[in-house]
Amino acid sequence: MFRKDPAAMNEWSEANVNLCHQRQERILADVYPALKEDGYLIYSTCSYSHQENEEILDWLCDTFNMESLPIPMVRQTHHDKEWGIVETRSEKHQAFGYRFYPGQAKGEGLFAACLKKKEQADDAPSFKAKGHQKLALQEIEIVKRYLIEPENYYYNKINDDWLAINRIHKESLDTLQRYLYIKKSGVRIGKLMGKDLVPDHELALSIHTNKDAFLQTELTYEQAIQYLRRENIDINPTDKGWSLMCFEGEPLGWAKLLPNRINNYYPKEIRILASPPTP
Repeated sequence: MFRKDPAAMNEWSEANVNLCHQRQERILADVYPALKEDGYLIYSTCSYSHQENEEILDWLCDTFNMESLPIPMVRQTHHDKEWGIVETRSEKHQAFGYRFYPGQAKGEGLFAACLKKKEQADDAPSFKAKGHQKLALQEIEIVKRYLIEPENYYYNKINDDWLAINRIHKESLDTLQRYLYIKKSGVRIGKLMGKDLVPDHELALSIHTNKDAFLQTELTYEQAIQYLRRENIDINPTDKGWSLMCFEGEPLGWAKLLPNRINNYYPKEIRILASPPTP
């Protein structure tokens, strides 16, 4: 796409890579039940991103217990030359993938892989409930500090991210997790680093956040725009630690106050790029 449309280069970002990765998972989760037992899934993309390719192969093996199949490298019959295809392997399951690079293989380039379904065709897909990890009680107590009425929530953990959902939804969540691939449920609180929380942007904007657990910094209009553009903010903090950055009392996101600077943690994928209007 870069060769055909130079403007496509401006659309590339880490956030878009993650978005495409998530889109592939949703598509595959939707089509998987249509595949018969011992049926073959040919997965192909026009991307060279590991997130869309090798990581998706590992996800298919984890989520659906699919079997990765190697594809023999055959020769072209009319020129008796190698195809020029590059075999690759995923990190976790060593699943086979094949990269067609322009200049090595004819065409624009692509990624392809073949996997086999091993479960019964009429069985509902069995999704792994990622949230059902064994959680340390002392860690739960740390996380509870950052929510209003913390006993009202069910806490779970996906990878290193802590999330909270109202307890009245726990039974429904358990049911859904048995039959659906759930990317996320509840409010993402953040990650624990020892006894300290690295708060997530969702927590900053949630109505359930215990704002008394954090510092709060009120910004002027100009400072708020600097913050939302993810720039350095012209203030000299007197306190240290995580602070909710606010404008007219409304939280905007997080910053880490340090003795000689402020680290702006506003998500770069949603930062302001255009010039703001004059107030």
